[in-house]
Amino acid sequence: MAGVEGRVALVTGAGRGIGRAVAELLTARGARVMAVARSEDELRRLGLDYLVADLGTAAGCSQAVEETERRLGAVEIFVCNHGIGSAHEKVIWEQDPQTWEETLRVNLDGPFHLTRLIRRGIGVDEVWAERAALYRPNRVATPQEVAETIAFLATEEASGVSGQAIRVSLGAQV
Repeated sequence: MAGVEGRVALVTGAGRGIGRAVAELLTARGARVMAVARSEDELRRLGLDYLVADLGTAAGCSQAVEETERRLGAVEIFVCNHGIGSAHEKVIWEQDPQTWEETLRVNLDGPFHLTRLIRRGIGVDEVWAERAALYRPNRVATPQEVAETIAFLATEEASGVSGQAIRVSLGAQV
């Protein structure tokens, strides 16, 4: 993980699990980390700069980014790890609307707001150019290439493929 030393990282969901491990590892590798979560007790035990925020709201997301910039500088590494898991929840058709709305607010709205706040001042064309550079032929997959993969998955020939994430990445490991 070369290249993180001295860089500012914002890690959400940093109170426990993957987020905590990422915050600790980035810190050990020299990054200046702002740990954000909903539980102050967990964050305090982490021993890093931290902020308690509700990342399911635009205001909470703004607070996280603004406080990180104020204390540590511009965000250079963004690890969007927060979310409401489903391990102990009911199946979707048994969930009450409030649980559904909170899950969407935290898991979808939060990352949307945070990403908009941390945009690196680059345009859409530059984002696509960066993405294309990750692939061996220096381009992203075409809609037709993705459609071919989907059509294959709908055939009997794909009957051995089940529950997999299929990456149409032109041979790259993105």
